[in-house]
Amino acid sequence: MKMDHSKFDADIKKIIKEEKLETHPAVKNRVHHTLSNLPKKRQTFTLPIKYLLSGAICIFLTVGAIYFLTNDKTLLSNENAAEKKENIIIHDYLYSGESEHWRATHKFNGKGVFFKKENGVTGYESESEEFFNMEYKGDFADIKGKPLSYSFETNSGSGGRSLEEMDMKSFSNHSGPNRGAAMMQEDETVKVTVEWDGKKETFILYPKEK
Repeated sequence: MKMDHSKFDADIKKIIKEEKLETHPAVKNRVHHTLSNLPKKRQTFTLPIKYLLSGAICIFLTVGAIYFLTNDKTLLSNENAAEKKENIIIHDYLYSGESEHWRATHKFNGKGVFFKKENGVTGYESESEEFFNMEYKGDFADIKGKPLSYSFETNSGSGGRSLEEMDMKSFSNHSGPNRGAAMMQEDETVKVTVEWDGKKETFILYPKEK
């Protein structure tokens, strides 16, 4: 069992100081010398280390939380800034119409992006796709093996196709993706011209109500 020297030393010093112990001065000095050289109680650093580690962890978590919140706000600010710099316009239109012998549809998908450049000038970029489809309204036997040519015109461009012999009732034309092309508008029309077996018809495709 280990003895607590600190309490023992204090009691002896108190007795000597209050002169409760009657002895020769030389003996008193010897006792003082002996007490001062007694081994001190070993100090433990367990609790201080725990407190230091706990404090360090708290500081680390606090700094981490501040860093996260600051950067999160910065990211949100950058995203909001990007949204303010861009203005995106979507073009999604369908036009349809028919003649005596043919019916057709024209589908236009496009996206226009207005944005601010670093010098403050407004820039513009676009991308679009077009899908044209035409179908014969009568029996396929009436047109089978005969030559055909068709064309369509819009405010933003035109397209068409020619066949030496027809082998189906419907025909299609796809264009895109086209970058930098002009955008069609919802209220415009498409002009279609078709020629086959010595016949010719022209008709208009109008915006289809959604």
